[in-house]
Amino acid sequence: MKNWGNWRIVGCVLISLLMVSFFGIQSVKAADYTIKEVNMSAVVDKTGGAAVTERVTYHFNEPKNGVYIVQDTAGLGQMSQVAVSELVNQTKWNANDAYTKQEGWMPYQLVYSAQNGSQNVFTFNKNMDGNEKNSDGLNTIKIYRPTDTTKDLTVQAKFYLSSVAKKYSDTGEVNCKMIGSNWDVQIEQVKLTVKLPSQSGSVRAWKHSSADPIQKLVVHDGVIKARASNVNNFVEIHTLFNRQALAAAPSKNQARLKSALDVEKQITQRTNTRSMLKHADVIIAIVMTIVFVGLTIRACLKNGALVRRNKTLEKSHRFDLPTLTPTLAAAVYSYDQNSSGMTNDVLSTYLMEAQQTGQIEIEQIVPLKHPKRAKKQKDFVIRAEPDAEIDLYVRRLIDLIGNGHQVSTEDIKESKVSSAMVGEQTSFNQRMLEKIRRLKIVNPDYVTARNRLDKLQVRFNILMLFWLVLDILVFLLGNLSSWLLIVIVAVIMMFMAILTVGITKLFWNGARKHVLSRT
Repeated sequence: MKNWGNWRIVGCVLISLLMVSFFGIQSVKAADYTIKEVNMSAVVDKTGGAAVTERVTYHFNEPKNGVYIVQDTAGLGQMSQVAVSELVNQTKWNANDAYTKQEGWMPYQLVYSAQNGSQNVFTFNKNMDGNEKNSDGLNTIKIYRPTDTTKDLTVQAKFYLSSVAKKYSDTGEVNCKMIGSNWDVQIEQVKLTVKLPSQSGSVRAWKHSSADPIQKLVVHDGVIKARASNVNNFVEIHTLFNRQALAAAPSKNQARLKSALDVEKQITQRTNTRSMLKHADVIIAIVMTIVFVGLTIRACLKNGALVRRNKTLEKSHRFDLPTLTPTLAAAVYSYDQNSSGMTNDVLSTYLMEAQQTGQIEIEQIVPLKHPKRAKKQKDFVIRAEPDAEIDLYVRRLIDLIGNGHQVSTEDIKESKVSSAMVGEQTSFNQRMLEKIRRLKIVNPDYVTARNRLDKLQVRFNILMLFWLVLDILVFLLGNLSSWLLIVIVAVIMMFMAILTVGITKLFWNGARKHVLSRT
């Protein structure tokens, strides 16, 4: 079990390293460009529609034919009035015949189709994703513009969404995924702005994101602003305000306020649980390592200094014959393996030794009607004279369960174990332990410490299994970067645990005495 425990830990480390390497390679392959910033604003009007401006800044590591922007419009109405432009440096002359460079927006032309290599044109396709596959609710703006690796590219898309805000009988509501899930790479910085129409009254607003905990936003004069970093999934703005601000919007004859607040409460609970899982994974790994290392050091230093093992001396006694009786040898071995008590092997060894010295007789019982059954069902009878010098525990078995002269193993199995017999068995174990301690051939503190380490290693393997399950949950619920960080931290701590096990094998406690050294 000890060897298998070590190999399990090594296996977990190797699997984790492979997973880290795999995802690291995948990230490198996909990192031919980065998105530095997405700045998106929506100005909501009294009809419930919104004029949207989206600016995206790219940096390319290799040339590309252009970019595309996918807008998720599910539940936001029709997307129209699409216009695209690029941020460029313009040279302007002043009255003194000197020129200055100023930033300006160069418009692109909308076309029905274009080819790679085209420049300053764009296409607009409804219900289609970036791979030109049909997808309801997704609208794609494909911008043709050969890229340059020496400078950033900033493009701006303007469009109108006809139904961003909804008017209910008790509230007005905007629930909009301003940043959708259709991004190939992580967005470094996201800036979002929503401007509500006048008379919006008391406004409550929240930001939802798969990567960050739910955030309640501050609203000033009907303007909602939100920020996010390292976004690789959606960012959603949800706001509730006075329905009178949507004077020209169609009204839905249903209440919405209570259910919307209930939804926010549920999202908060789920997000908090997800956040706790992320933190719990790291905390568990840290606690596991601290406990493992701490108990190991305590076990090694409990009864002496930590000294290096003398393997040469150990090997020189490896083939020595011990002077112990069979029963004491079995007791030493049992205690060396399990300091909490003796096993049944000690009693069996004592009975065989007593038979060898003539103190008792042991005979197998062969059923008269079914003699073949003796091969499968082995029952024995133990006989002893009343004046035989045998251990008190064996004497009580013969007197209390047997007939005073003999007792069978079948009778012992079928008898109800009384508290008195349990006490006798405990006394037998204590007598064996006392003999071991008097011989001073096994250090009880060392055995206790080593068994504590063995049990701790098994528990560590069980905790590692829970850690793997928890890590999968974090991967499914969180983002990849956080998951990779957790894996790396846990791998480092597993190496620490393996190092601790190695130290305990290389060093022994200074107070330990080898069993064979007294022969």
